[in-house]
Amino acid sequence: MSSIKIGGLLIDISGSIFVSTLKTSLKVINESTQKLTNSVFDTTPYITTHIHITKDQKVLVSARSSPGRRSLLIEMDGTGKVLTMYENDSTSSSLFTHPYRVTSTSNGNIFVVDSLDKQFRGRVVVIGKTGNIERIYSGHHDVNTKGNPFTPIDILATPSDNILVVDWMIHVVHILNSDGEFISYFCVNDIGIQYPHSLALSSSERIYIGCGKFWGDPKNFRAKLYEIECYGI
Repeated sequence: MSSIKIGGLLIDISGSIFVSTLKTSLKVINESTQKLTNSVFDTTPYITTHIHITKDQKVLVSARSSPGRRSLLIEMDGTGKVLTMYENDSTSSSLFTHPYRVTSTSNGNIFVVDSLDKQFRGRVVVIGKTGNIERIYSGHHDVNTKGNPFTPIDILATPSDNILVVDWMIHVVHILNSDGEFISYFCVNDIGIQYPHSLALSSSERIYIGCGKFWGDPKNFRAKLYEIECYGI
């Protein structure tokens, strides 16, 4: 398979692997040929950036226009039919600056990592069933200051419906409940994990944390993958 840019990836319950290649439709990987083909999930004229599938099998795709004047979240059913487009709230204000990562909980809340600038400063926007913002989480005052801003870069819902948010630059994982309320945080640097960048959950409910930091020279890029056991999260 030739080199491609990846915005997001998911595996649905049937085992199909869907990929955002930063184009106007999601691709699916053919298991036998390992080739990418078009899927039924088309977001034209918007460019896909990330993918998430909810517990009731709705597909959430974060997307933007080209150039990126508009940012939105598109909800689709399993056939690719657009159900809802989340772009503006009840006052016609934009919901997002750049929806970067998405997850959801069983109570119907959608959690969006909204990136605000090129330094990865951001927030977590919680969208309720009405399509409006229910809550915004912008970090915790114990660890996030002017010198250490909140830099959310990935998000994951746990089996107990809590939310883990990676705060990349300060080596912290924030823990929220299913309504987006703060529960706690954990400094992963205390166990030797630096610059956590991505999260994944295994079938055995172990959490994988991918790490990496770019120091300017590609030769100095260092990436690591950690497998950890978490209890009661």
